[in-house]
Order: sequence, then structure tokens, then C-alpha cells
Amino acid sequence: MIDVRKVDDIAIFDMEITPKAIEPLLDVIHKMIKANSEAKMLIYFSSVGGSYTHAELFIEFLNQVKENIVMVAYHQISSAGFKVFYSFEGEKYVMNHCFAIVHEGTKEVNARDLNNKESFDFFMTTDIMEEMRVEINRLYSQYLTDEEMAKVSEGKDIYLNTKRLRKILKIQNEE
Repeated sequence: MIDVRKVDDIAIFDMEITPKAIEPLLDVIHKMIKANSEAKMLIYFSSVGGSYTHAELFIEFLNQVKENIVMVAYHQISSAGFKVFYSFEGEKYVMNHCFAIVHEGTKEVNARDLNNKESFDFFMTTDIMEEMRVEINRLYSQYLTDEEMAKVSEGKDIYLNTKRLRKILKIQNEE
């Protein structure tokens, strides 16, 4: 585990992934790195999920500054939160008793517009959702069994305990 005495700043992110939630953290990280390009921030990370699109934005930023970030998953890293933690390419750890829930995300649309092929809702339920489904299946197929993948396709949740998380993430800490 990281020695907290060797980091320059510590943040706790324990919320749903939304623009309002991630913006302050991105701002603090950016300012820290501008002041000292060698600075390290320890982020204790827990999230029930949130916006898949904003998770991608979060990942893009974190991976650009991965040398300056250490992430520690605690409590739960579920849905879009799991995607953020899984996709972060820097140093990371999983605390004891941390779990994850993975599933296919949902998107709310107006059913009345689904018959109109020129509507935004039709577009979102076909093109965009299919792209997201392909990416999710590619990501999940790396570590879920065929049986679990079938459950995800049926709209069911898959639960991952601490031991399995560490194995999937190739993290060797606190057994």
C-alpha cells in the first residue's frame, strides 16, 4: 500500500460520476501538477456508478496524469465507477471489503419517439447504445465467464468480491 506520507495531496471521491462531481477533483489535480509536475495525489475512490460518458472523460484525464495519481478503491466501485477504476492505467490498490457490481448500463429515452427514426431517442437507443454495448462486452469479456456474460446480456448484475477484484485488476495487496 502507498505510504501516505509520500504523497502531496489526498482526495476522497465517493459519489456518482457526474460532471458536477468530477470537475472539482480534475481542477485540484490540474492545479497541483501545474504547481509541481512531480507531485503525487492519492485518491481514495468509491462510486456507485453514474454517467458512462463522463466516466470516459474522467478516465481520459486521469490517464494523462497517471504518473501523478495513486488510486485506492474502497467500499464499492460499481458500474461506471468500475470502468473508471479498471481503465485507470496508473498505480492502484483495492482495500479489503471492497466490491464491484458490473452490468449493462441503462439510458432513459422517450418511448413515444422510438417510432420516429429521425428522433434523438431512436438514435440513442440504436447507434449509441450499440456502440456502448460492444465496448462493455469487450471490456467484460476479459474477466467475466461466459455464464456471467450471458447474465449481463439479460440485464442482470454481476457481483465481484475483493479477492476477485484484485485478481481481475492484477493487484497484489492485502490478502
